[in-house]
Amino acid sequence: MSDPLTTDPKASHTPGPWGIEMHNDTLWIAIPGTFGPKVIAEVDTGFDEPFESQQHANARLIAAAPDLLAALKELADSCDAIPGCPVTTRARMAIHKATGERP
Repeated sequence: MSDPLTTDPKASHTPGPWGIEMHNDTLWIAIPGTFGPKVIAEVDTGFDEPFESQQHANARLIAAAPDLLAALKELADSCDAIPGCPVTTRARMAIHKATGERP
């Protein structure tokens, strides 16, 4: 499957930390801005269970993305020094998926 989001391979994500704010029936994943939050992503709510709870979990996962990516990069770099480390390949694949870089 091709990546429709790959536009500028040098572009980077918005620096964290990202937070979650409720706005009407939408969870905003945002960073603080001078004149209010700068919205990075929106997750709709107001659904029946279990989808409602899943949407809240999705918002938490999205908001954690910068921290997760940083931790995964540290793990992959540390694992590079250990021959046969089982997580290196999967970690690098996930990093490439998140950054749009080609392996």
